[in-house]
Amino acid sequence: MVLTTVLNASGNAIDLGVGTDTLTLANGANSLNIGQHRVDPRRQRRRHDRPDHGAHRERNAVDLGTGTDTLSLANGANSLNVANTESILGGSGADTIVLTTVLNAAGNSVDLGAGTDTLSLANGANSLNVANTESILGGTGADTVVLTTVLNAAGNAVDLGAGSDTLTLANGANSINVANTESILGGTGADTIVLTTGAQCRRQFGRPGHRHRYAELGQRCQQHQCRQHRVDPGRDGADTVVLTTVLNASGNAVDLGTSADTLTLANGANSLNVANTESILAARAPTPWC
Repeated sequence: MVLTTVLNASGNAIDLGVGTDTLTLANGANSLNIGQHRVDPRRQRRRHDRPDHGAHRERNAVDLGTGTDTLSLANGANSLNVANTESILGGSGADTIVLTTVLNAAGNSVDLGAGTDTLSLANGANSLNVANTESILGGTGADTVVLTTVLNAAGNAVDLGAGSDTLTLANGANSINVANTESILGGTGADTIVLTTGAQCRRQFGRPGHRHRYAELGQRCQQHQCRQHRVDPGRDGADTVVLTTVLNASGNAVDLGTSADTLTLANGANSLNVANTESILAARAPTPWC
């Protein structure tokens, strides 16, 4: 069905019933309710491949074209591909959303509401705010993701894939598994971050003045740049940890686990407990100019 005039009055609605249906909106600012769209998988014609996250999939698709568009999902377990949609709002179900175009304009946001939701980003440099989304998967670009709600339930995870990615945590006590994310910035709460992939470049945790419970270093970690209240514990990799803020509060601790590990302290009066760390280095004062 192709609409040739805009629908934007209160109560406008379309319900195409059963079958694999397609609705094309008219150019302009449409505002309408879309009825339940039932899809028989044996008859579905739209097929989309998500190259970085597994098998070839079949799912419904929404592409709202140009303009600053908003898509509100029905209550229930939605599963669809979304393109050219600047704001996505979920309902009460466990939604699975795959972005097929990059979101990087100011104000772009995804809030998937209640349920155990999954968001997969398009390949490219995404920059967006994300709320109430328990699993976030990146693509091949340098993604910037800002969490606007706390993630602290068991199984919450962010994997931003390839690229030099940045994750900013919401204010509050986050507890989350993080993979393939080169920079992690905390907020005001006591965050628990578990790295599930080794770091091949420097990673940042937290902001100056904000205290965090600990970061558990993932296997095969090679180099980290940490702003931490506590680093605990390393696993089986040879870890190199550089503290960029002073640790001097009661209970501060670093345990780098097995292997030949190195800890470099920040400039200042550090006071902390250290375990299973083969080399501990004081920061060097900057060389004065002659």
